[in-house]
Amino acid sequence: MATTKTTTINNWGEVKQRLYYGDKEIVNASKSVQPGEKAEVLEYTTKDGRVKKFYFADQVVILDRQAVNLRNQAIKDLHSRFMRQEISVDAYTQALKELEA
Repeated sequence: MATTKTTTINNWGEVKQRLYYGDKEIVNASKSVQPGEKAEVLEYTTKDGRVKKFYFADQVVILDRQAVNLRNQAIKDLHSRFMRQEISVDAYTQALKELEA
């Protein structure tokens, strides 16, 4: 399970730059940051009381959101073509396998 540490930073601008906790780089929690199973969670409380979550950079995988969006759009387009009977079932399943690989 993830471990939580709490600290206060002076301003949010510090976090927008490269941020280090001790000697390790940390990254902001977002949709494109996928923490590993044993990723350690760092919670920062800003002066105005907002809580921000971060992970150590070596414990996360950064997703390419643009590539994920393009793949999802291609699957949606493929499904639309199949529903309009522009392609066969075999062609549809083969194309899905290729997109998901």
